[in-house]
Amino acid sequence: MVKDMAASPMATATRSVFERLAIDSIPWEPYRDREGREQDGVQQKTVFMVGGGKGYTGLFRLQPGAELPVHVHRTFEHHAWVVEGGCVAGDHYLRAGSYEYVPAGAEHGIDRAGPEGCTLFCLMLRA
Repeated sequence: MVKDMAASPMATATRSVFERLAIDSIPWEPYRDREGREQDGVQQKTVFMVGGGKGYTGLFRLQPGAELPVHVHRTFEHHAWVVEGGCVAGDHYLRAGSYEYVPAGAEHGIDRAGPEGCTLFCLMLRA
């Protein structure tokens, strides 16, 4: 039996399935850094919270040319897949289908989104 997640896309059950419409219904929010400052042209939405503060999954959407300044997640490893568009991250141009792994404590950022913008699916797990 598959549970209907349309009403509760943030479920934390042992197994959770989120249909596209449920994910689409989660509102995009402005991305804020640790000091609470909004980053122009960057939005995010949290899809799933792993219990006990162990991590989360979410989407990031960058408008064309937007950037995420270099930052560090000291206790979380970061996995990111480019879903749509592309971006420059360090010495690499990541396009749809690309994957990036960043270990806890490593600096990373997005120098700029490509001309079509960029949507990333991210998984953050406590190291």
